[in-house]
Amino acid sequence: RLLGNAAVAGANALGADIQEKDEIAFDPLYTDFKSEQYAKAARYAEIFKKYPKMKLTFTQYCNPKEAVAAYRELKLKTEFYRQNSAKDTLNEIDRTDIAAIKSDDSAYVAFTAAHAEIPDAELEKELMEKTDARNAELLKTLRAEPGVTEKNVTVKNAPYSEMLRYKGDAVYKVEMDVE
Repeated sequence: RLLGNAAVAGANALGADIQEKDEIAFDPLYTDFKSEQYAKAARYAEIFKKYPKMKLTFTQYCNPKEAVAAYRELKLKTEFYRQNSAKDTLNEIDRTDIAAIKSDDSAYVAFTAAHAEIPDAELEKELMEKTDARNAELLKTLRAEPGVTEKNVTVKNAPYSEMLRYKGDAVYKVEMDVE
C-alpha cells in the first residue's frame, strides 16, 4: 500500500486538488452541507473515474458537548422564528434570518423565558444523531458519483471518547489509501 504523500501525489497527478491532511469543514448543528462542501466531496469522487483502486475514509470529528450551548440557542431561535413566521419548512434564507436574531431582542428574551430549558444530555443525544444523519448524507452524495462503491469509500464518526476530547472546528478528516 502507498499512504500519505504518495497517495496524495497520485491523486493530484490525476487532476485532484487535495492535500495530505485534507478536511471538509461542516456546521455540527446541521445535517446537510453547503454547496462548497458538496463540491469538495464531488472532487474526491472524481478520483475514482481515473483511479478506481483509490480508497477514501472520511472520519467525522466534532465535540458534541462543546456544541450544546450553540445548539440550544439555535433550537430556541428556530422555534421563535417559526412561531413568528408561521413557517414549517425552512430554507437557507430562513437560516440566515434565524442567525440574525439578536440574543438580547426583547421579544426573543421573553420567548426564551417562557420555554423550559432542554437538558444538556438530550441536546447532546440529538447532536450525536445528527452525526449519523450527516454521515448518511455524505455517503449518499459520494455514492451518487460514478465509480464510488461500498468498498472504496467509508464514512464514519471518530470514536466517541476521541470526539469528546476533540478541540477544533467540526471537520471530516480524509484519509487516502492506494493499493
